[in-house]
Amino acid sequence: MKSKFNTILVPVNFSDYAAHAMDLAIEIAQKRSSKILLLHVINVPDYRGVVEGVKVNFLDSVRYVTSQHLDGLVDKAKDHGIEASYTVVAGLPGAEIVKFAREKQVSLIVLGSKDYKHMDEMLGGSATERIVRYTDCPVITAKAPIHLASVKNVVFATDLKTTHTFITSELKSLIALTGANLHILKVNTRETWMPDVQIEKQLKAFNDIHGFENFTFKVCNSETIEDGIVHYYENIGAEAVAMSIHSLYHHNSRSSNYFITEKVLQSGPGLLWTCANESSRSWGS
Repeated sequence: MKSKFNTILVPVNFSDYAAHAMDLAIEIAQKRSSKILLLHVINVPDYRGVVEGVKVNFLDSVRYVTSQHLDGLVDKAKDHGIEASYTVVAGLPGAEIVKFAREKQVSLIVLGSKDYKHMDEMLGGSATERIVRYTDCPVITAKAPIHLASVKNVVFATDLKTTHTFITSELKSLIALTGANLHILKVNTRETWMPDVQIEKQLKAFNDIHGFENFTFKVCNSETIEDGIVHYYENIGAEAVAMSIHSLYHHNSRSSNYFITEKVLQSGPGLLWTCANESSRSWGS
């Protein structure tokens, strides 16, 4: 499966966070000659007993108002020489975004995400977790305004075992896009601990498969994987973290490690790149 970067999906809810994502998507599209698809999801709760005609009228009114705003975003993209269009649907945002991304076979999703201060707040109300976990393409989540040129260092957290070549190919595209330095990070915890000799062998086997040419490798000992990732990227001042979903933990691990991606997103950084390790793909190791 080759990365084409020909279609970028930007979910839009008209927040400042979505505006940051739109600006970043335009910048990426200019570099990759991509087109942009905008998607707005009208989140309509299922109120039983509501007259259907009232619901239809409500949706029509919301579509009319949002379409005017979306027209403005399409014009903004076109002013930068980017082909763009939009779609408005009704439903649950996370599910509808994943469905749309699959139907349109988009090659990248750029999300704007709220800077959550508490874990329960994020898990209780965010569609971000669903999107990064269940889409078939890379997802860039931006929590603040960011330009590609400002991304100087990217930390790629991996267990050196279960990363598919599709993901590392996409990661190389990100590095080429930003011109950033790549830092490959293996976090040693009680559950994932490996001795130095084994790590050296695993790193060699990993890179024999994935063929990274210029990178820095670091082993970090930490109580949890997410703490190790956050500590390392903060220590080197990295602007972005890259993660392969499902490759850093296993389902029989303790439950506190299940939400590694979400916990990293909660703590930072300003830009998080994720890509799912689909079981339908053959593993790289």
